[in-house]
Amino acid sequence: MLTNRRFFLTRLIDLAKVGLLGIFLYPPLSFVVSRIPRLPVKVRVRATPEKDLLLVEDDFFLFPAPDGPTSMSRICTHLGCRVNYSEKDDLLVCPCHGSRYATNGKVLRGPALKDLPELPVSYSSKDGYIVTVEDAT
Repeated sequence: MLTNRRFFLTRLIDLAKVGLLGIFLYPPLSFVVSRIPRLPVKVRVRATPEKDLLLVEDDFFLFPAPDGPTSMSRICTHLGCRVNYSEKDDLLVCPCHGSRYATNGKVLRGPALKDLPELPVSYSSKDGYIVTVEDAT
């Protein structure tokens, strides 16, 4: 009878240890593993892209084109750094790890493997050009 109680209490203590370990490990592991995607955000463009050669915003580039402006994300597809425009080389360059993109978003040199995503651009007479920035990472 005593061995059954001892066995039961030992197992109960072991189960409590596993439970406590789970309580302490769940928050950091859920933070690392899960990611909440950003909702799409509509950004009104401050200037007219036909007058400017290239418009650089926080999250995107806006390039003039004959059929209307096109927009490219500024978030590097390698690790999510903000890509800059090099006027001298006419390239988009990631300052973190040196990925290089053509102005159409195609990867020229890695470590990035994916092209920069193109973002939708719309026009309304009231608000002007609007770029929809989506979570592309």
